[in-house]
Amino acid sequence: MLESLRSALIVGAIGLVMACSVGCGGSSDPRPAVTELKEGLNVLKTDGAIVGAFRKGDHAIYFETHAGDKTLDVYRNLDPSLPAQEMSFRVMDENGRTFFVQQGGDTLPEAWEKDIAAEATRPRVDPLKRADDFALMKEAAIAMEGASIPVTVQAHKLTLRNARLAVRDELLRPAVEKQLATVGYAPANNSIELHGKWIIWGVAEHTATWSNVNGVIKDNCQHGSCASSMSHWCTASGTGATQYVEMSTSNSSVTGNCTTSYNWNSTGGGHNCHDDSVRAIWGVKYGPQGSSTSGVCNNGASHWYGPGCNETSW
Repeated sequence: MLESLRSALIVGAIGLVMACSVGCGGSSDPRPAVTELKEGLNVLKTDGAIVGAFRKGDHAIYFETHAGDKTLDVYRNLDPSLPAQEMSFRVMDENGRTFFVQQGGDTLPEAWEKDIAAEATRPRVDPLKRADDFALMKEAAIAMEGASIPVTVQAHKLTLRNARLAVRDELLRPAVEKQLATVGYAPANNSIELHGKWIIWGVAEHTATWSNVNGVIKDNCQHGSCASSMSHWCTASGTGATQYVEMSTSNSSVTGNCTTSYNWNSTGGGHNCHDDSVRAIWGVKYGPQGSSTSGVCNNGASHWYGPGCNETSW
């Protein structure tokens, strides 16, 4: 009987290893090989999220969405077009490397956070190859317009459709080729932009950040409208180069955003979008930002207007 039990445990362990070889880790679902995809848009999953791919010739990108916390009433009351939940998604190349993330709220799925943090130690992808990946991302967003998607994930579809706003001309091959020919290097990484708009004219603003760090574009929404949909205010760069910092004493990542509770004017021990902006800019300019529950995330100072790109205290 002991021998039978031992055999069963071995078989079970082998099965678990095999399952995790295709289903565990960075992506919520195993990714089909490029050769297994049809040309154009491939919708692989629509159960609670949209998982898919876009193939063009011998190359493909993969994407997945995530619905986070409930969108705050203060934002939806001012802008009913916002989704009911804070929507995030990421895009990966055919080697499984994340190169674009939209973050709706304060956190992302843990696997995504780990992948973003890991990019800091990986070799950079050829800039022309990455430019082609962004071209596929834009084509996928356009193709999503006509895709038949269940009504239960229509917010996910809208999020992916709007992704084309984040693919700027400077990320595509013609601009990258010109940059390489002119100055000999690709457009700079390790930069962050502050974007914003009035949400109550003359009274209150909403801000969010758009960054290019370690080869990953990150379009933050910070509980409301995403940076790519708002006006550019200022740009900062530095040697900090962090969006996520892998902790040496754990196997998790520290988010670039505050993780205290949300408070619309940043008082009462909570934070608002402007605190997230200051924290993100600090991380790119100077490095790890410290605890996500202290400092600007919990100092009680009221902020109705957005910061600049040179704030060191807030």
